[in-house]
Amino acid sequence: MNAMLTKIPQPYCPRCQQEKFETVSPCPRCGMGMLSPGTPVPGMSPRFNPPPGWPRPPAEWKPPVGWLPDTSWPPAPHGWSFWVFEPVAPGGGSGSRGEKIPASPEREADRIPLNNIAAWLLACSPIAYILTDVLLLQSGVSVADGWSYFVLGATGFVLLALWDVRYVQAAGYEFPRSTAILAVFGVPFYLVRRVAVTGGTWWQPVTWGILFLAYWGSANVVGFLGGVELDSDWLETVIDENYSNSGVSSTTECPNPAIAPVGGSVTCQSTFDDESWTDVLVTIEAVDGTVSWQEIG
Repeated sequence: MNAMLTKIPQPYCPRCQQEKFETVSPCPRCGMGMLSPGTPVPGMSPRFNPPPGWPRPPAEWKPPVGWLPDTSWPPAPHGWSFWVFEPVAPGGGSGSRGEKIPASPEREADRIPLNNIAAWLLACSPIAYILTDVLLLQSGVSVADGWSYFVLGATGFVLLALWDVRYVQAAGYEFPRSTAILAVFGVPFYLVRRVAVTGGTWWQPVTWGILFLAYWGSANVVGFLGGVELDSDWLETVIDENYSNSGVSSTTECPNPAIAPVGGSVTCQSTFDDESWTDVLVTIEAVDGTVSWQEIG
């Protein structure tokens, strides 16, 4: 049943000033004039019917006097019924509070399908860690700075979560933008909350958990495709100690960061007390950082 029509003298909506709707309300752009559900129907309870893209309020909610929709919400489709009537369940109240009553066609029509693309990107985000490790190591950039990783990761996850929040809200669910902050503490916290609100699939948080475990076991893949990052100070100490065991005093300098794939090598330089020097070729033998070295100069 359509909202009760009310005479409005202005040719344009007094709220949004954008929609010309002659002398009737509600305004098809912003819903101005939709506060009344119209004439009561015996045995039926009115329920506010939000247009697509508007948050879904509680079943008993009615717009208070002076209430207006948020300007960021999309306009209601032309001819949208802002009120629907549902059978009153035994014990009083609408069907949403009594026994379960099959949803009316109007209830199903006001919710658009939920877009899950951003949620699945979040679920697969551990793959991004693996690819980032490989690309950075191939470029000779250190991945040992955990704080930088946290900041970059948290920023990316929050942006994805904000993208997903828009989809959830557009589907008619009450899902505030602040929920995206959960992604800072961990993507699964956000995904679990999303499932609780939308009744969506648990495969999204489960997928994240599986891929996260795969990330921790991906050292071999990262080592062969990207490289192994060695501690330069440790490598210099190992070389100097080997010279010292041979009765030679040396000072070794290695590149920082010292990165090479398994089977690859980095070149260090050792300087001796007599001011002579030699290049030392350090070969990475395994992903666990096992190395061998030899003089080449």
